[in-house]
Amino acid sequence: MNKCLRLLLPPVAVLCLIFPTAQTAFGQVNVVTQHNDLARTGQNLSETTLTPSNVNVNEFGLLFKNTVDNQVYAQPLVVSGVNIGGGTHNVVYVATTSNSVYAFDGDTGTQYWHVNLATPISNADYGGGCVDINGNAGIIGTPVIDPASGTLYVVNSLNNAGAFSFLLHALDITTGADRAGSPVPITNAGFSPLTQNQRAGLALANGKLLIPFSSHCDMGNYHGFLFSYDPSTLAKVAVFNTSPTGSGDSLWMSGQGPAVDTSGNIYFGTSNGTWDGVSNFSESFLKLSPSLTLEDWFTPANHANLDGGDADLDTSGPLLIPPGNRLTMVGKSAVGYVINSADLGHLGDASAVQTITLGGALHGSAVYWNSAVNGPEVYMWAQGDKLKAFQFNGNSLNVPNFQTGPDFIGGEPGAYLSISANGNTNGIVWANAVLSGNANHGSVPGVLRAYDANNIATELWNNQQNAGRDTCNNFAKNGYATIANGKVYLGSFGAANAGTGQLCVYGELPTNCTVPTAASGLTATAISGSQVNLSWTASTASCSVSYNIFRSTTSGFTPSSSNQIATGIFSTTFSDTTAATATAYFYVVEGTDTAGSSSPSNQASVTTGPAITNIDINVGGPAVSPFLADQDFNGGATINHANPINLGGVTNPAPAAVYQSARVGNFTYTIPGFAPGSSQTVRLHFAETFFTTAGSRTFNLIINGAQVLTNFDIFATAGAQNRAVIEQFTGPANSHGQYVIQFTSVVNQSLLSGIEITPATVCTAPPAPSGLNAAAISSNQINLSWTASASSCSVSYNVFRSTTSGFTPLASNQVAGSVSGTSFSDTGLAASTTYFYLIEATSLGGTSGPSNQANAATKAGTIGGVQINSGGPAVSPFAADVDFLGGRTINHTNTIDLTGAINPAPMAVYQTARIGNFTYAIPGFTAGSSHTVRLHFAETFWTAAGLRIFNVSINGTQVLTNFDIFAAAGAKNKAVIEQFTANANTSGQYVITFTTVKDNSLLSGVEVQ
Repeated sequence: MNKCLRLLLPPVAVLCLIFPTAQTAFGQVNVVTQHNDLARTGQNLSETTLTPSNVNVNEFGLLFKNTVDNQVYAQPLVVSGVNIGGGTHNVVYVATTSNSVYAFDGDTGTQYWHVNLATPISNADYGGGCVDINGNAGIIGTPVIDPASGTLYVVNSLNNAGAFSFLLHALDITTGADRAGSPVPITNAGFSPLTQNQRAGLALANGKLLIPFSSHCDMGNYHGFLFSYDPSTLAKVAVFNTSPTGSGDSLWMSGQGPAVDTSGNIYFGTSNGTWDGVSNFSESFLKLSPSLTLEDWFTPANHANLDGGDADLDTSGPLLIPPGNRLTMVGKSAVGYVINSADLGHLGDASAVQTITLGGALHGSAVYWNSAVNGPEVYMWAQGDKLKAFQFNGNSLNVPNFQTGPDFIGGEPGAYLSISANGNTNGIVWANAVLSGNANHGSVPGVLRAYDANNIATELWNNQQNAGRDTCNNFAKNGYATIANGKVYLGSFGAANAGTGQLCVYGELPTNCTVPTAASGLTATAISGSQVNLSWTASTASCSVSYNIFRSTTSGFTPSSSNQIATGIFSTTFSDTTAATATAYFYVVEGTDTAGSSSPSNQASVTTGPAITNIDINVGGPAVSPFLADQDFNGGATINHANPINLGGVTNPAPAAVYQSARVGNFTYTIPGFAPGSSQTVRLHFAETFFTTAGSRTFNLIINGAQVLTNFDIFATAGAQNRAVIEQFTGPANSHGQYVIQFTSVVNQSLLSGIEITPATVCTAPPAPSGLNAAAISSNQINLSWTASASSCSVSYNVFRSTTSGFTPLASNQVAGSVSGTSFSDTGLAASTTYFYLIEATSLGGTSGPSNQANAATKAGTIGGVQINSGGPAVSPFAADVDFLGGRTINHTNTIDLTGAINPAPMAVYQTARIGNFTYAIPGFTAGSSHTVRLHFAETFWTAAGLRIFNVSINGTQVLTNFDIFAAAGAKNKAVIEQFTANANTSGQYVITFTTVKDNSLLSGVEVQ
């Protein structure tokens, strides 16, 4: 019999859909769209089982955990009463970044089906080293389910032998099979699959399927898109492009879908990009009609600053606060707005109902609940902040916040919130949060927390209180928990940085369980000198069983907490990767549930293999003899290319194919199997295959806790693009027989192509360098060179400087460390000054004594003038832009009026500029010498005074306050020159600092005469 099911929609958008397989006996709810409803309130108001009184560590916890094939960004969706698996069941649907969709029993975890939608686009395919998403980038946005037709709509990326696309699928929720006519490719003018990404949740509204698109990081020429499709035919109906004559303006929203009001109007936010207030709308709230025509918009007054600082307004998504007349969203700048949904207000903060500020960027979108105790409240948890609740008075949020939670989150992205309640009672705020670290570009541990919604200072439970039982391992970005029918469903990134994922299901712990029977048939197989794989036959019990693993080197041992090596294992296999080489181990397994633990299984024994002494790994790539395929890594992303590699100049290079793949980002290799304390040489293979200048990619390297490379620059070391470089270091394996090799990015992304570890002699401290020579190159630069220290292992050098002869090298006078060559350029020096230098050599074996002392005097300071074309190329007599830090550049072809300016620069100088907050540090002058500083400006964008205001200081003295180019010139596109007489600082520099007051500071040229 067909029955009407209640979808979890607030009063602003209540729908009743016919779902033929639902049974009235269930009386349960569905969560079929991201954040529960079209207002995106995040609330389930029909939760009758979970209450603040029973959500505690003694009564509530992990019921079961299902492993999936990759990371879970999408929110799990739940449909109750599905005719599946020979009966009627509650089903939870999970999507992964490997393009898989799973259907699990929502109460027992039984898998009903799993479909894979083919090879996804991976991070490596995007090709730029961005690791916002690690590994595969298949399904990111939350699907949407139509219970009436029993159809799940999902968008996946596709790599079909190098042909990239996005596909829309309509899947039967009972089988996972594609409906007739499914899938269809998503295409449009200006839409490129390698620059776009489908991140935000899908929506069903107005009889249409809405699909938002953002970008993959800020890479390439992309746009923000909202597509509308007919859900029955999968025909494209309409498309809205947020930047049709520009670029950017993504619909990020950290997984939040667009909001839809009772009239069918659609609301969403945009990110950095192009803004003109006509057809291009960066950093804005947009309102579209059901047919995707622009109805209204709001843009903050400082949108240009937000663009320039990549401070997206839409790091969180829209919340339509019931009854739907107010819209709120907070961005990366920590500032957000409450907007009148009937009149968004266009440009300027004054048109907003309210401006609100949190302690940091908000990623997880706000949620709403109307409590019988506190009335309507909006809950938010930003990074760098605590959970906050604001009362809603019908017009705006009462500030300061009404409630504050007890826990602080420092790392990105803060927390993703959901609400469960029984109407206006028994409210619980569920927060999926980072436990430690920063999840922006890598996986970090996560924690699920529960708070009393009426008193968020009271934490009811978290899954680390009994972590052995309840942990869900790594935090899932965009990971909103789904609460339905007495269960909490949480996706995770599994136990690794990429390639693993989980669904964790929490609920009331059963009280009528039987103690599990002992597991049987335990076997142990040595895979290597450091890995043993276990398998066993499951225990039986009336409740879900997990397993504890115990290990000893003594046969017949008694399992205890001191020899337990793993807990909370829900499968019947386990890999022990912490074993030592050539060691006999004995294992037992115990099953456990809420009634207790079983007796131990049979004992299994195994002897690990002998210690290894060498291994070759093709980092980021397949096996290339004698190099093995990539292994033993955690973090980062892979790239590959066909660039020809110059192998000349290095000793014993790897095959060229090794340098044609790489791992990039922040990552670690933990390579096991060596005898603890044994000495090996670690050879690391690099080639800069992307950048063409030094300084574009720098990173640090640590081996077993010792930093061996600092600010390492592949291009600078090799001297060219596509040229192999090898760095090698000798040292002992750690106490676990491992080499832990850790890469940390400084500029752009760390990069590694290959690892060799070979036997080595013991590394000793190198002798002191000799032949140190110092030569003055200019008034602010001295070049050093020296003779290398001989050593049995790799050597780097530390450089020390003083103005006193005979000085002692100390950390306080060290000017450089981990210099890999035998030369160094010391810049930023004062003119006409004598400097003294020493060099020390260092290796894993220790540090040498100091070299001979060398000295040189810098040349006299600049006597003539300096002329710089800010933001642009050389325009005689002005040099190309140089000596700047910060800001960004603009250029245009506006005709500039030079009349009224005395000795103006060439017009082309005013047709480029540096904007934002920035500093020029112009060196080479004699300390204390007096010069005239002339600053060239022209207002080429604004047409009225008061729209661009900034301050300028020279060597710490403010010389312009609230300077307004338009007001000073009296017109747009008219040159203005401001000049000041000042003395060079003690370093012989002119440090000119520009600080924005409103919009962006702007400078076109600098002269120091």
